[in-house]
Amino acid sequence: MSFGNPAGLWLLLLIPLLILIYILRSRYENKHVSSTYIWQLSDKFLKQKLPLHRFTRLLLFLLQLALIALFALAAAKPSVEDGFGKDYVVLLDCSAGMQVKNEEGVSRFDRALAEIEELSKELSGGHTLTVICAGQKASYLIKATDSSIKVKTALEDAHCKFGVCNTEAALALAAEAGAELSAPQVLFYTHQDYENVDGITVKNLSSDEWNLSFLGLSAEKEDKLTRFTAKLVSHNRDTELTVGLKIDGKTVDAKSLSLVKDTPTELLFEYTEQADFDRAEVFADTKDGLKEDDFYALCPNRDRCKVLLAGTTPFYIEKALTALGSCEITRISSFEDAPLSGYNLYIFDGIAPEELPSDGGVLLFGTEKMPDGLVCSSFKDEEGRLSVDEELAHPLFANVSPFGCYVKGYTPLMGTAEWTFPMYCGGNAVFAIKNSEKEHFLALCSFDLHDSNLPLMLDFVALMGNIVTENLPSLVKSRDFCCEDTVSLSLPFQATQLYLEEPNGEVRTLSFSEECANAPVSIPGIYTAVVTTIDEQGVYADFFVHIPEGEGEKTVSEPLSLLLPEKEEESARIKTRGIWSTLALVLLALLLIEWGVYFRDRY
Repeated sequence: MSFGNPAGLWLLLLIPLLILIYILRSRYENKHVSSTYIWQLSDKFLKQKLPLHRFTRLLLFLLQLALIALFALAAAKPSVEDGFGKDYVVLLDCSAGMQVKNEEGVSRFDRALAEIEELSKELSGGHTLTVICAGQKASYLIKATDSSIKVKTALEDAHCKFGVCNTEAALALAAEAGAELSAPQVLFYTHQDYENVDGITVKNLSSDEWNLSFLGLSAEKEDKLTRFTAKLVSHNRDTELTVGLKIDGKTVDAKSLSLVKDTPTELLFEYTEQADFDRAEVFADTKDGLKEDDFYALCPNRDRCKVLLAGTTPFYIEKALTALGSCEITRISSFEDAPLSGYNLYIFDGIAPEELPSDGGVLLFGTEKMPDGLVCSSFKDEEGRLSVDEELAHPLFANVSPFGCYVKGYTPLMGTAEWTFPMYCGGNAVFAIKNSEKEHFLALCSFDLHDSNLPLMLDFVALMGNIVTENLPSLVKSRDFCCEDTVSLSLPFQATQLYLEEPNGEVRTLSFSEECANAPVSIPGIYTAVVTTIDEQGVYADFFVHIPEGEGEKTVSEPLSLLLPEKEEESARIKTRGIWSTLALVLLALLLIEWGVYFRDRY
């Protein structure tokens, strides 16, 4: 039996007070009667009629004593365990922090599995066990079973990953499972400490294990000097160690430093041999609890757009492309100077070939050649101001506002529905972009850049930057991800096959559609995406996947609660409603008996 209000038991102190009253109360009364003979005779007959009359006062005392005890019990709100087996709902943290090992080499996750297996051995007499895996997503490992053998088999299939613990989703599943069970006892096996826990018993498997964790790596270039800044932290221990720097797989520097526990520290490396690199990596050879976060890699996006610039005086275009810093420019004045193939972007200023290239994007400036579906009217030899259709919000004209830009002459454009017209002059379209997901980029500007002040504005650099980005052969825009993220890959035109090499050397073949693909990543390390095209050219991209920051930390202060339906909470105990009814009937009966005895004694 347990009590909802134990303070009500203080009413039992009235019992000594009642005893004191009976001790101090006078037992004799002086009465004047006319004759003692009748009194004595009446007393004789009463004793013959009620032999227990001498115990009347004792009976009243016992009844009053029972009333006080029952009132105290009622105020304490008693409840009684139902006597049936408990239902357990276990939340198992499957985040990266559970993979930290102790000095014996046993991870927190393995210790949690061992405790759950021991708990399953208690499954008898109606006990059931539900296990919920709380990783990036929450899922049932096993649900409401009373078989320890089934639990053991299910635990053998449990795996701990390198992502985070989705506590909210796990609690939602626990509430769902609890709604179907009889007031379950909820256990949460994790490596964190939680404050304000309500309805959950937290089993913290952390025991101050030491773990070194790299939090980031950045690089800044200055001429031929590159500065690398690494950020790392030592959890639960002060330590001294050596951190190395690798450039493209070769160790180029190493430094020793002292770390104060749980204090993030930055370490600076300077590298002067070469400014460009494909991979940079900082690492430490330690014997901590988790090897997978003992390094951090930086894979810069070195993809460059190969541009063929054709024209007699394309000075403004060349200056804008050079300012972007992401282009390899080949400049020609006639089509005999270079083949029209092998480039990502072709720009024709004032001239155009008989047949447009088909292996890259094409941008035409001030040419008379009109692609299919596009026509022009007669040339307008008049000055006009340029404007952008803001409602259209075309991505190529993002951050482009040609306020104050004009042209001295232009050719109005018209075309079919497959063409978009984002720029106008005097109400007439002067810039056209073809809408096609299956063909390369194709755009045309109908005025001569030399007759406009647009190339002198920063808006022109922004426009060229958007066009280059559109044609940049980059498989992966970002090069830094967390475990359990999904990487979006942009495939080049006419891609035939896509491979993803994981850090463990395994190669996956990915399916794709409409020149894009999504690849979930779960293992920390450097990945390489490789795509081949119909002309058997290969495009590569490296990117780094790391353990989410904070997974190595021991504690976290946040509320943790689980709300189960009230009916389920009541079902684990004998409903107090029945107890109150029983106590009320007993109290009423005792009161009636006490009044009856008192009335009989007095009258």
